[in-house]
Order: sequence, then structure tokens, then C-alpha cells
Amino acid sequence: MNNLENFHVNEGADNIDSGAFERLREKMAQARAQIKRDKKQEASQVKKDDILFNVLIEFIKHFPSDHPLVKGIVSCLSSNVPSLVILSVISLNYSSIAKAIPVPEDAKEIQIAQIPDINKLVNWLKKVNYSLSDIKASDIPKVYPKGELSPSLRGLIVHTLSEFFKTIPEEELSVEKVEGYTQSILTQIHKPDLTQKTDELTD
Repeated sequence: MNNLENFHVNEGADNIDSGAFERLREKMAQARAQIKRDKKQEASQVKKDDILFNVLIEFIKHFPSDHPLVKGIVSCLSSNVPSLVILSVISLNYSSIAKAIPVPEDAKEIQIAQIPDINKLVNWLKKVNYSLSDIKASDIPKVYPKGELSPSLRGLIVHTLSEFFKTIPEEELSVEKVEGYTQSILTQIHKPDLTQKTDELTD
């Protein structure tokens, strides 16, 4: 590839279109840049997969295999839900996991009815929304089959939220309130712009 970079066209040669060679070199430069981006993204994904693997190992060590959280994670994995999304969901109750998940400073503020520890819940929502909006176009059918959150991911979210609500004094929450908050939160976990993501596949 480096040899090609130093390749020059003899513009005086017959039947040689120097413009075509320049366009070819531009295309090659674009291809190299894309390869670098792909490698960087792949390395990032491997790191997230490694984190999720370590998290799973810890859960298996401390919880039985039929524990709802373990089953939910395994179900999401079998549905090919991206690691970052799974990690962002279970991070609500595990601060050590939350530290490994980036949230952009300019993430939009999310408003939920006031409940205890609201800041923690809002930050978690930002993580989930950021993770979902950042997924690759090829992952959209896995996360949003038929245009809705996959049942496995929805189940993991509901279980994680139920664990979160258990940390709140019972006198401050009723079953109805928990169900209402949960539905409100699920509604706020938006679907990315599928048009834009689809365009990325055709570039």
C-alpha cells in the first residue's frame, strides 16, 4: 500500500488519464481511513465484550445459573444484543460497571417523575439511550425486531429496574407506582433514527 502511495503517473504517456489515477488514489486514501476506523471500533467492541465476559463470570460465581439477572444477560447475548447495551442496563445496580460506560457530556437531560435517587436513574437512562443510539446499523434488527425493543432486552431492563426500586423504602412506592415508573422509563428508551442507520450500511 505504501508503494502505491509513491506511485506517480507519467503524464506524457499515451492513453493515460492522470485524473483517473488521482481519483483512484483518493479512493484508496478513503479506504485506508475507513479500515483504521473499523479497526478502532473493533478493538473497542472487543474491550466491551471482555468487560461483559468478566461481569458474567462474577455473576455466575455469586448467583445460581437460574438467577433472573444471569438468565436475562444470557438471553440478551443469545439474541446478539451489543455488549455496551447490556452493560448499560445492568449498571444501574452495579456502580463498578457504570464507571466503564461512557456518557457524553452533552447528553440530553431526561425528565422522569420525582422519585428517590432520581439523579442515579436519570444518569442510567442517559447511558441506555446513548448505548442504543450508538449501536451499529447491522445491530438494529437484533435490538429492535419488528420496530420494538427485543423481549430479552426489555425483560433485562424490567428486572434491573425492579432491583433498583427495591432499594427505595416501601412506604414511598406502591406496586402501581413502580409499574408506572417502569413503563415511563421504557417509553423513554427511544428507537434510533433507522433511516440514518440504514444509509450507513449502503455507504
